[in-house]
Amino acid sequence: MGPWEGRAQYAYTDTDNASALRAHNPLKEVASVGLDYHVSPNFILGVGMIHKGKRKGPDISDEVEVFDIYSLYHLNENVRFGVAVKNVGDKEYNMGHFTDGPDRTLWITFDITSF
Repeated sequence: MGPWEGRAQYAYTDTDNASALRAHNPLKEVASVGLDYHVSPNFILGVGMIHKGKRKGPDISDEVEVFDIYSLYHLNENVRFGVAVKNVGDKEYNMGHFTDGPDRTLWITFDITSF
């Protein structure tokens, strides 16, 4: 594994349902990209972007892009710490009735895997 690692995902759903309810009106597309930089074998810095869009219906935003930054530290093969800032730009958006996108959020994670 080199110092750079990337990933990308894309999903498209062809639907003509114009209901404003999420269960009956899924996002037409969701895409995400991410790029990690391995500062050391145990320390990773990363950035990510997620795009959500093209839902049909009244009072619904067509598209939104949200950027995240994060870091991970592997203490050993079983313990990992992480810090992330989701929605770095604090972008306000509405993806449906009573469904606002999250504000800028700080995530702190701690993972323990099998011993």
